[in-house]
Amino acid sequence: MNVEILVLSQLMNGPKHGYVIKKNINSLISNTSSINNNTLYPMFRKFVKDGIAIKEVTYQESKPNKFVYSITEKGKHHFYNTLRRMPENKSHDLEEFLVRVSLFEYIDNEDKQKILNVREHYLRGALEYFYREKTEQENNDYIPRKEDFADCETMKLKIELDMIENLRKKYAHHANCDPVNLL
Repeated sequence: MNVEILVLSQLMNGPKHGYVIKKNINSLISNTSSINNNTLYPMFRKFVKDGIAIKEVTYQESKPNKFVYSITEKGKHHFYNTLRRMPENKSHDLEEFLVRVSLFEYIDNEDKQKILNVREHYLRGALEYFYREKTEQENNDYIPRKEDFADCETMKLKIELDMIENLRKKYAHHANCDPVNLL
């Protein structure tokens, strides 16, 4: 999953402490993954070094200082450019796709359609694979219950393809809507 997009999306909503960002992201992502300090703080250091974010110190009496991170204009451009591209080699990753869909408000309809196309292409290929597997299974009796797995996966793929079709329709009707102004 592209944690970078999630972190930058948090900064798009205003300056935040690293702990708040980590907490917010972990509440958004599935139970199978989480973000930790060993991922987050090296990313912040890179963002600051690359001019994508700035770090400000909040001094506190009798407590450790807190660091507040803010996104820069360069960071907004980076966020937008990263978000609007769904790499082919990530098309199999459902979380990668859903992160982008959840942030569709930031990109224009043309980029939304490109992301939907990339994911749809992967799903159709996977669907073809399971149809072939099911056909082969009918000719091989030595692999019990494999068809149940193929049927389950086929149903999930069809449901997601329906979701993509619904998203296409939704954004076709909102063709005149502009994304959130980033720049």
